[in-house]
Amino acid sequence: MHDRRLATVLIEEDEDSDLEVVTIGDDQSQERPFLPDCALKEDKRLVDEAAARLKALAFNTMAKGIADMGAYLLDTFYEGDPEL
Repeated sequence: MHDRRLATVLIEEDEDSDLEVVTIGDDQSQERPFLPDCALKEDKRLVDEAAARLKALAFNTMAKGIADMGAYLLDTFYEGDPEL
């Protein structure tokens, strides 16, 4: 039987560095949402397909963002002329 409670994830800034500290715990005292039965189903193919889809979405989003930033910089600082 699966435990339907989600783990507690706490992200804090470390005072001594620029890093963030991530703590994953199982604090029973906090109310946490329960997962539906469909979220507990183990389906490697479905997970692999979802991971590939999310990776493609992230790549496309970043590629468009980088292109938009480049176009903005070109227009703003080089009058839209890449030869300048």
